[in-house]
Amino acid sequence: MTVDSIIDHYFKLDKKSLEEASDDINIQTVKKSKKLVARPSMYEVLIINDDFTPIDFVIMVLKMLFNKSDAEANAIAMATHTSGKGLCGVYTHDVAETKLMHVIDFARANNYPLKCIMNKAK
Repeated sequence: MTVDSIIDHYFKLDKKSLEEASDDINIQTVKKSKKLVARPSMYEVLIINDDFTPIDFVIMVLKMLFNKSDAEANAIAMATHTSGKGLCGVYTHDVAETKLMHVIDFARANNYPLKCIMNKAK
């Protein structure tokens, strides 16, 4: 028997014959298991204070690359100036690494030695 002939045979059956035919077919149900996925590790991106990068440039970086408002950018820049480092945000590893590289590349392109690091969040 070909596949087409089997399909034709079952489509031509009446309802009672179809129910009888379904008894011959082995129907198996597959139970799906839920796999728990762990949350990704989060990383803090920190700007490090230096004596050469102007605070206006730091504020511009925070607004452009970290989407901070004026008030947030000013607060982070002042925290960086007073304590030596300022928290820009907490991100997954890939996002944190990308933002870190953007900060460093942008600072180098503008001839500033601004440093940025990432630490695993607690």
